Amino acid sequence: AEYLSFAAVMINNELWRKGWAAVPYQRRLLLLPKCLRDINGCRAKMDEFGFLCDQCGGCLIGEVHKEAERLGYAVLVAEGTPVVMSLISSGQVEAVLGVGCLSSLEGVFPYMEAGAIPGLAVPLLNDGCESTSVDEDLVWEAIYEKENAEGGRMNFAEIRGRVECWFTPEKLSPLINPQKSETGELAVEWLTRAGKRWRPLLLACARQALVQKGREIPGSVMNASVAIECFHKASLVHDDIEDGDSFRYGHKTLHALYGVPVALNVGDYLIGEGYRLLSELNEPEHIKTKILSVAAKGHKTLCMGQGKELLLRRSRGGLTVENMIDIFQKKTAPAFQVALQIGAVLAQKDEEFEDVLSAFTDALGIAYQIKDDLADNDFDFNRPSILLALAFERAEKSQKNRLDSLWRGDELSPELLSEAEQLRKSLQTEPAAEEMMKGYKIKAVAALSEVNHSPFKSLLRILAGKIFDDLEELKCCDDYKG
Repeated sequence: AEYLSFAAVMINNELWRKGWAAVPYQRRLLLLPKCLRDINGCRAKMDEFGFLCDQCGGCLIGEVHKEAERLGYAVLVAEGTPVVMSLISSGQVEAVLGVGCLSSLEGVFPYMEAGAIPGLAVPLLNDGCESTSVDEDLVWEAIYEKENAEGGRMNFAEIRGRVECWFTPEKLSPLINPQKSETGELAVEWLTRAGKRWRPLLLACARQALVQKGREIPGSVMNASVAIECFHKASLVHDDIEDGDSFRYGHKTLHALYGVPVALNVGDYLIGEGYRLLSELNEPEHIKTKILSVAAKGHKTLCMGQGKELLLRRSRGGLTVENMIDIFQKKTAPAFQVALQIGAVLAQKDEEFEDVLSAFTDALGIAYQIKDDLADNDFDFNRPSILLALAFERAEKSQKNRLDSLWRGDELSPELLSEAEQLRKSLQTEPAAEEMMKGYKIKAVAALSEVNHSPFKSLLRILAGKIFDDLEELKCCDDYKG
């Protein structure tokens, strides 16, 4: 019973969806609640119609407001129903997308039903009239949805399910172990291990968003997706050796199980199979040449980033924020860029989006790696991290000297680890890293402003939210009362 109202809204959306998609963007109203704003930094003003967003980029309101108006929507950031009622009754709008708490949506939608106005609703994930949150994926999907839209509606769940099916032993064995070798068996076993499969998912979604016909995913998309996962899993084998890690995905790493020589060989095998799969795609020669070029360039850039990190770790030289950002840009961003760009090449749209994808993935990769360092949530003096770099940047001279001593030292005793923990807390590195991550996420989304292909733009915008898992636990409005 707790989620009955939420479920009813979702069912109502599906009943209205076809009618909603048939209404042109220019005849739609987007209704947003002002409680989504960043209450501490908001520069917006109010007038008799509602909230006048400054579009500063500090919260979701400005971002959605700007893009919806670009498409042709009328946009209101207001509480209550009188303005909406007047617009509906005047005939100025023919469809409404409402974002709000369930009680607000319940107040608006009876008027829409009475006027036979199609509409979709996206309930807030929590209430309280300030600092609320929403499932951004649902908002963007609804905004872009359009009858006969180029590329059709993107169904992440459906594509993710199909991608997962490509990584079963039954699918992989004939694909990357046709000779049934022992090394091939280890490669297949390593590929089937757990993981988020972001790279193959991005490739498949990019291709599907950019094509203009059909929902069928051709075999070349599957083979290319498996290839880039081969590259990724090979890099993890090598990373685990370089970092001395004994566990990954809750299981022993490959080198912990079979020794370093065998693990290195399996990693090399995966790289070879990845390039073989790309070279044998059932695509025209010029397409295969482009794909191989994209993969090779990304592979080289990633090695340069990894090499810079390893050499920095070895030399124990100056650790700066600038150096870490450069490492992230080379080490993490190429994985996203290669996946999306190969998908674009397979759709024969790569030249149109090359610059956008480069800017988007650079910022996204940096933000993702900052998030990864924050998730580790410790001062590991055995490896460079953004938290350690920020500590150096924010420290006073005496603190900086002590950090440098710890960074250049050997194993840390419990006493030194406790000292490092105190330094971390006093220098407020986590809040600084979180602000930096937020800035790069905003930069990634801003890079999409020039994209006019709605399904592809929607894909990339939704992708940013999914990768960072911005959604909070669903709460009912009463959680904030009494």
